[in-house]
Amino acid sequence: MRREQSDQSWIKHGFAEGAVVAQVRAFRAAYPREKILLIDGNAGTGKGVPIDRTKAISRPSPEILTQLAREIGNAEVLLCEKDYKKRVQLWGAFPAAYIVEHHRDVLNFIRTEHRYAMWISDPCGYGPGHGVEYMVALAKRLPTDFVIIFNEHALGRARGTDIDGAWGTTRNLYLPRLDPQWWREILDKKYLARTHKIQTSPNFGFRVMVASDHLAQSCSRFPFQDVCQQIDTPKQVGQTI
Repeated sequence: MRREQSDQSWIKHGFAEGAVVAQVRAFRAAYPREKILLIDGNAGTGKGVPIDRTKAISRPSPEILTQLAREIGNAEVLLCEKDYKKRVQLWGAFPAAYIVEHHRDVLNFIRTEHRYAMWISDPCGYGPGHGVEYMVALAKRLPTDFVIIFNEHALGRARGTDIDGAWGTTRNLYLPRLDPQWWREILDKKYLARTHKIQTSPNFGFRVMVASDHLAQSCSRFPFQDVCQQIDTPKQVGQTI
């Protein structure tokens, strides 16, 4: 049975926190009064893990978002978790947050006063758990930044399989997601920044990616190694708009 978190999950929690906080604070600095929506697409139980065998406990994504909301003010937190038992734990741990079952419920939550959203996505695997179609739909309705934790190692196993074999569908659907430009284009963002691959267990090697039209300064330098961006095609002579 696959574990939702490993003893090294605190590493991804730390990387994700840095990216989320940087992007949201950059928006808040530019727009101090606008209402913000902070979304956790894969909230889990909301429990952290010990940091490097110490007594300190990491801050998982629901805690990162709820504390950030308190600090910046005028922000709401929406936690998405499909497992009922985990939602029960979230209700007890984060009473100030809104908790929904499906990614599609996120779209029903948007109100006219929301001016910006941050969506953190960490489903552990590479499959439909990211809810990409709903991420795309949200970005069309509201300026949204995305912090995505992508288990590249798991998908990498599909690369060596027969294109016509049992893994054929997986290859066709998910191998393109190894390309950062796929994420940038599908989410229609100007920038996609990603870290180096971070191997925390034999089965979990991930990158943290930030998709945005405006990268915070700390998300355009180490540990974010690769930054791809939209290329504006020069206008040709005689070309009409």
